[in-house]
Amino acid sequence: MHRECKDIIWLHKGLVLREPTDIYKKFSKITNVRRDQMRAVTIDLEMLDRDELEWITSGLRPLQHSPNLECITLQSVWEIPRDLGEFRKTVELQNSRECNDGRLFRMFRSTSSERHYTSGWPRFSHWGKQKWLRRMLQDPSGIDELLMGLNEIFGGEIFVNEVLCFKDKLQVAACILDPGNGRIRIFPGSVGKG
Repeated sequence: MHRECKDIIWLHKGLVLREPTDIYKKFSKITNVRRDQMRAVTIDLEMLDRDELEWITSGLRPLQHSPNLECITLQSVWEIPRDLGEFRKTVELQNSRECNDGRLFRMFRSTSSERHYTSGWPRFSHWGKQKWLRRMLQDPSGIDELLMGLNEIFGGEIFVNEVLCFKDKLQVAACILDPGNGRIRIFPGSVGKG
């Protein structure tokens, strides 16, 4: 009976998650004084697919009215060749076990004006299997809509791999984003700071 009716139930009912994400709560805890001093936020992600971008978008909302915020950088750094220092940072992230919404997430460098976070998924299997699984789970659909949502929140400009894609709530170029080796830079405008 469940098998026969489940499609009908989901056709008329939606799943609404009312609880804010852990990343949203983390950014909400930044005091107004610190938020006012922030000029740059950088977040290293394992990949920039739809799921990670949706997660980060939910978390960045508390930074919307940061008056001095000049740039937010989201970058996938996990397929870029790394030096020994970056490898140590990855090992430290794995050992820290600070979790947000099931992901490892930690601030590595911070000054009063700049914050740098690193995020990744806990390791459960061999590296080759993980890479295959990440490729299988990437969902390229909906990236433009999520970027438009970020532009609605912050206004200003959004660059994808150094190409201006959104400006003042309008898409001005196609977004070509390599989830394993990409960069999104948000330059908030007066809309986000109002």
